[in-house]
Amino acid sequence: MNKKKKIFSKFILLCVLFGVCSGIFGQNLKVTYCLDFIPNTKKPLIKREIFQLHTSSEKKMSVYKSFSRMISDSLYSEVNAGKPVDESHIPQYATKDFIIKSYIDKDIKHYYHFNSSYFALKRRISFQWKVIPNETKRILDYLCKKAITSFGGRDWEVWYSPDIPVHDGPYVFGQLPGLILEVKSADGEYHYQAIGLQEERKDIIIEKKVAWVKDREHLIRLKKDYIKSPSATARQEDLQYGISGAVVNGQKIDLEEGYRLLDRELWDWMEENNNSIEKDDIWVR
Repeated sequence: MNKKKKIFSKFILLCVLFGVCSGIFGQNLKVTYCLDFIPNTKKPLIKREIFQLHTSSEKKMSVYKSFSRMISDSLYSEVNAGKPVDESHIPQYATKDFIIKSYIDKDIKHYYHFNSSYFALKRRISFQWKVIPNETKRILDYLCKKAITSFGGRDWEVWYSPDIPVHDGPYVFGQLPGLILEVKSADGEYHYQAIGLQEERKDIIIEKKVAWVKDREHLIRLKKDYIKSPSATARQEDLQYGISGAVVNGQKIDLEEGYRLLDRELWDWMEENNNSIEKDDIWVR
């Protein structure tokens, strides 16, 4: 096992040690999920990312976001402040997106991050669950039942615990009579597993400046426009502020070369990340 894998294994172990506990059905919950996924359909390489689901019974809502990203941002802040940080300790993450679910009106607010901005889409998803009788297993020592559904161009198998009275789960999944602790696509390309469960003592606070999109078609158009020219926003801002050059890896380059690098960076990333969890979506960053 290489150094990075050892570090990540210790990271997951800490999540488990500090996350699993009993008698936690108070006001709020924090559920930590490990996602194993295949981002590139042409390369069967499995990547791993940690996510957290924060629920609030007072606000009747939940927030789902990348925990790997939060750790990464925190460590990079220390790097930028001149503090010594071993960059091999910084976890990689695939998304800055986050999701807010309302337990009252069943709305899902999906916040997509690309082109250096957040674009929010209100979604109404009605899962057609089929509960499989007489199939159970234990996850984090909770008895779970099995259910299946189809969503986003994939077939899904989930395990939920009626002993945890929260109708929620990772990503957009939910609407079952208990907390979803495991989600797996039939093709094996996406697999969520709960690795930690604890009472959440902090309140949910979301303060993001976002641009709302009217529907999914509008969102897809925005993504396609961004893909055509990833550097378009940078061009407009540089023109507005009179910027005439850029610095890359300590070397000054002309703006056009900088724009070409920005374009190529996104296009190369998309080649390596072409397998969105929802097959009818376009995965950008």
